[in-house]
Amino acid sequence: MCNSDENIDVNKTIIIANQSLLESTYGRMCLRVHQIERTLAFILAARIGHDDSSRYEQYKKFRKLTLGKMVGLLIDKNIFDHELNEHLSGLVKNRNELIHNIGDLVADSIISQGKISELIEYIDSFIKFIDSVIIVLDHELSMSLPTIDIKMVKQSIIRYVNEWHS
Repeated sequence: MCNSDENIDVNKTIIIANQSLLESTYGRMCLRVHQIERTLAFILAARIGHDDSSRYEQYKKFRKLTLGKMVGLLIDKNIFDHELNEHLSGLVKNRNELIHNIGDLVADSIISQGKISELIEYIDSFIKFIDSVIIVLDHELSMSLPTIDIKMVKQSIIRYVNEWHS
């Protein structure tokens, strides 16, 4: 009887550890996707705005869009090449699957005797893909704003933070 209780305790410990790892991996993924959303809003504002003030106003408008709507707008305006558009469309699809269906994915993993570690590995591989997209988008942003005024960017961020907190 004692052996059975020990097995239950070990299984609970494993489940808790896996859940914690899943949550931290999932959180990293969400933060990386948010970084892409912010960068895409900056790129759209840089390409559409005419001066720093209009870029800031455009940025405020674009940051409210969903990732899918921003990618659609980028595609409609032919801002990126076909390959990058395809990668961004795939990113939206995978992100939506993970964000909107994470509960089902976890339950399916448990019910099908799968390992949560397989889901964690999938999210980790998606994070690596996101990181490669971030590098490309950072380059695109630097090309969109070759004479970027870092002081202006900091002021834009400060204004945004102050607005958010008020």
